[in-house]
Amino acid sequence: MKRRKNNNNFMVMLPYLIVLIVILAALFFVNGKRTEVHDIKTGELIQEIKEENVTEITVTPKSGESVYIVTGKLKDYDDKESFTTRVIPEEIRMRSPHPRMRSTDS
Repeated sequence: MKRRKNNNNFMVMLPYLIVLIVILAALFFVNGKRTEVHDIKTGELIQEIKEENVTEITVTPKSGESVYIVTGKLKDYDDKESFTTRVIPEEIRMRSPHPRMRSTDS
């Protein structure tokens, strides 16, 4: 009689045990793929572009604002590293070495 009760308790706990194992496995999988995102300034980004250290770059306009979100990778980054920065178009024009990119408001 006692043996049957122990077996019944195990069967009741089995679904909870399976759910716990699945959650732990998912957490382990997600943490293993974590990437490190470096927040750099616009001046640093421009310098890295001039030195040709940028291997990937994505520019996304932020709707409703005159701001661009720039993400990418540098040469010395690992596979799980990337950078992000917020860029204001006027800031790029002021720092650009190319005369056509400079602001003509003066």
